[in-house]
Amino acid sequence: MFVELQVTLSPNRRALSSIILHCLLGILIAITLVGCSVTKPQIADTKPGAIKVYPDLPLIDNEEVRYFISYYKTTGKSFLLASWKRQDEFGGQVEDILRSHGIPRIFLSLATVESGFRPEAKSPCGAAGLWQFMPATAEKFGLRVGLFHDDRYNVESSTSAAARYLKELHDKFGDWYLALAAYNAGPARIKSVLKANNAHSYFELSRLGVLSTENTEFVAKVVAVATISENPGRYGFQPKL
Repeated sequence: MFVELQVTLSPNRRALSSIILHCLLGILIAITLVGCSVTKPQIADTKPGAIKVYPDLPLIDNEEVRYFISYYKTTGKSFLLASWKRQDEFGGQVEDILRSHGIPRIFLSLATVESGFRPEAKSPCGAAGLWQFMPATAEKFGLRVGLFHDDRYNVESSTSAAARYLKELHDKFGDWYLALAAYNAGPARIKSVLKANNAHSYFELSRLGVLSTENTEFVAKVVAVATISENPGRYGFQPKL
């Protein structure tokens, strides 16, 4: 039928029909090519528990993380809100320093868990500042620690030291989650656990259940805070501007 119709058309109309058909064909080809060439969002690492990127590191989704997400939505909500309020004051400076050292954004949440984003924080065991440095570790990374002057309370200096420490831990273990665990438990402890279990990643240690409860909960808290921070509205918080 199409051939018969084409025969009855005048030369001008046949030319116009041909142009329209070629245009439609070109549009269909373009749509097909665009559909094939669109870059799909990067899927997070397929290691057990890794589910999404924040934005440059897969976030763990396991029972411990979900427990602390629930905790920060309820009992710990006031702590998290107060931490975010303090973060609004100088969090941009902290994030810039971390970024300049190639540290993933998730480690902003490390400062929240460690100190509630309080530069003046001090623990009974002697850890101090935004990043809760012990004196020996602080001095190793160039911070002055003394009775009348303590760089651990300086946001810029302590954040720079924390970034260098985290970078060193990552270089040592090749895994940001192992770096996070080592920040809490100490690199010697993490190295020992890896060797004893012939493991090479945090995901393996988590699956084997060989980390201490304190260390496992520490990592879970950081991930929970990062998860909520990524999408506050989803968890019942006012979206951050």
